[in-house]
Amino acid sequence: MVDPANDRLTRGASPIPFLWAEVRDANGGVQHRLVSPEHEVVRVPEAIARRIADVDSAVHDLKHAVECFERLATMVPPKAQGMNQVVQGDPESEILMRGLLTSGVISYARAFSRGTKSYVPAIEDVLSEPDDDDEFVLLHRKLLDLRSEFIAHSLGPFESETVVLVLTRPPAKREVVELRAWYSRLMSRWREDVLRWAELARMGNTFVHAELEAEKASVLAGIDIDVAYELPPVIIDPAVPSSRNRASSRRRRGK
Repeated sequence: MVDPANDRLTRGASPIPFLWAEVRDANGGVQHRLVSPEHEVVRVPEAIARRIADVDSAVHDLKHAVECFERLATMVPPKAQGMNQVVQGDPESEILMRGLLTSGVISYARAFSRGTKSYVPAIEDVLSEPDDDDEFVLLHRKLLDLRSEFIAHSLGPFESETVVLVLTRPPAKREVVELRAWYSRLMSRWREDVLRWAELARMGNTFVHAELEAEKASVLAGIDIDVAYELPPVIIDPAVPSSRNRASSRRRRGK
């Protein structure tokens, strides 16, 4: 039976619909396979697929970073008369702004983090305008530093924490009324930074997308069509016995 939930491949000019299908094998086991009504869908060997998957992951990460930064910039007001305005939003807006900032920074940094990946773009290759190299390299490093700050649970650039004493004013008796930590968030002086981060992430996405298309073209040029039709189907999870077969097995074992 075909699961009604579906996905679409949107990289090509004509999106191809994909479905998750539940398939039973000869022993009654169940597999979930990726299928298409009009096409065969087979798995590319790991040796070829890994680099394409890593480049594609960078495309997704940078696209997500652009979307987060652009949305965040619309929520922070422009600087007014040189003052750093503090946005006094409702709690839901503040949660969304924090989420956009964190998700955007982490996604951007992940695209440039080596780990075990076979492909990581170099920021020097991403930059198309030599005159802007210094500015954008500094922005790039700032984003990587912010990612480390988030992991370390320190305050982000949109937050400040100041410990203050509240005192009485003369002629009242001098005394301490309160000791408190004053927390401020989302100061408008960061709006321009966010817009520049979006621009930098967009440049990265454009560069990496071109790398992905070149990588795919290279792989397609070397594919043997006969070998391609012998590749295995895409199985999402391994076959598992159905509940009926599990009951039969227990009866056979006397359980």
